[in-house]
Amino acid sequence: MSTPEWSIFDRLDELENITLELMEKADTSEPTLKDTSTMARDAIILALFAFGAAFLESATDVQNPRAQKDRYISSLKQVGLSPKMLEVTERVLIQMCELIEEAKTTK
Repeated sequence: MSTPEWSIFDRLDELENITLELMEKADTSEPTLKDTSTMARDAIILALFAFGAAFLESATDVQNPRAQKDRYISSLKQVGLSPKMLEVTERVLIQMCELIEEAKTTK
């Protein structure tokens, strides 16, 4: 029997056992490092797409979407996002700002 401060590890062990049982039933194997890398890359792309779409929706009616972009980037810097991911995210948001500006000029 474990102490309360170690019970989280018991729960993690239980979760691992359940996962392994389900993998055996589904006849799947543990992902390889390459599979994991591909899944992580796909997750990043999907997250950037969703973030860009959410920004596009929220900034469409804003007077200055680039100022809104700057506020988003400032907030992301505060949570410790890596410099590379900040750069990529800012590029996505700049593209969304350009779409918004283009749509406003064609009205």
